[in-house]
Amino acid sequence: MKRTILSLIIFTFIINANAQVFNMTSSWTEITTSLFDESYCYVRNYKLNGDTTINDMKYTKIYLNNILYDAALRETSDNKVYAYFYSLEAERLAYDFNWEVGKTICSEYYEPQEDDYCVEIMQIDNIQLLDGNYYQQIPDIIKGIGNTKGFFWGMQPALPNGDQCALLCFSRNGQLVYKNNLYKTCDDCEKAGSGFAPSWSVLNYGLGANNIPCCVSTEYIYLDSDSIADGKTYKKVFSCNDRLHENVKYEGIVREQGLKTYFIPADSETEYLLYDFSLEQGMTFEYQSFREGADSQLSFYAENVDFVEINGEARKRIQIGVVSFSSYSEIIDTWIEGIGSLNGFLYPCYKMFMTGGVRELLCHYDNNELVYQNPVYSECYYDKVEDITSVQTTAINDYGIFPNPVDDLLNISCLNNNIITRIEIFDSSGQQVYSQTGKDAINVSSFAKGLYLLKVYDTNEQISIFRIIKK
Repeated sequence: MKRTILSLIIFTFIINANAQVFNMTSSWTEITTSLFDESYCYVRNYKLNGDTTINDMKYTKIYLNNILYDAALRETSDNKVYAYFYSLEAERLAYDFNWEVGKTICSEYYEPQEDDYCVEIMQIDNIQLLDGNYYQQIPDIIKGIGNTKGFFWGMQPALPNGDQCALLCFSRNGQLVYKNNLYKTCDDCEKAGSGFAPSWSVLNYGLGANNIPCCVSTEYIYLDSDSIADGKTYKKVFSCNDRLHENVKYEGIVREQGLKTYFIPADSETEYLLYDFSLEQGMTFEYQSFREGADSQLSFYAENVDFVEINGEARKRIQIGVVSFSSYSEIIDTWIEGIGSLNGFLYPCYKMFMTGGVRELLCHYDNNELVYQNPVYSECYYDKVEDITSVQTTAINDYGIFPNPVDDLLNISCLNNNIITRIEIFDSSGQQVYSQTGKDAINVSSFAKGLYLLKVYDTNEQISIFRIIKK
């Protein structure tokens, strides 16, 4: 029997948690949307009402949108919840609330002969809900409420297809206990104006012979519901590395305080500084990688600080250098306020702490709006080498680009008898800073120091892309 085990890690801050279970007044309102059809949205309501007896055991009837549902529910004295499906003439374990740190809990909810869904309880969180009580939880599952992806997902850690399900609201005794803050109400598909979770997609790939990309993947990082640690409110951070967002991994919790962002990784109780947007040009700061721990501390400085326009809004941009370098060679990282590192939200100063491969921020969404898109790429997700090789730099043998790094005059020549028709230059935030028709030398002395993207168009309708460094 195949077994899928998901490690769930959240921090405990309250010892005594409410242990309420379901009762005849419980009601769940859930929503289903689709990754493939933005217009698809379906809201349904499950509620418990009335006793029934099946195989000499007492169950509670379940209604879907006020119509008797295919299943009935029963709880046991040992904190387990079972669902009996009339169409299957069989009972399935839906939930096992015997939570203890270090324990692995499995439920055979769907296709039990083929697949077990298991969670390893590493730490237990406690969350205060709208009725004022505290409830024990592990990611996605709250004791007394169920899975926040939808009650009938049981202990499953992820969805098996392109649908996205979520619990909108949960009520008990007519009182609203839980509400999904991403939506305005409990009965329709309208999202809250500022509550849609921010997300980042990050392109990862290795470099093989002749710098040909290999092992292409995209990591999707997103923020979810609140969590509390040491009396402070955090957002949970999750990631997945597949197109359908099935392979979900819990990364940790993040919070903002003023212009600083702090992060506690899933496997640690230490809080790390992730970003500091109070930095001004020339300021130095000590920085640790949360992946490497205390031994990774390095001294960095704000090489250049300015503002860039992103979707009509001026945002602070900080280009990071390393103090230990005797002379400037390249910008190690670029941070944009409200977006984070252009290496990816969880990868600030990546080049100094992790070796091998390339990481580049592809897209950033906030409030379901595309805020940033990498100018090199046309999509927000790639998983095949052939999909990105077409946007990689043309072989340098076709062009002469010199000097690079450049101080003032950048020379560009085409070596294959083609004629250059247009040149465009973009800064690291994707803003076009230069455009010229048919020119093979550019004065960049007025450009700020940092990394730029050079696009060269020729008469064969070929677009070649280069990274240049202004020193």
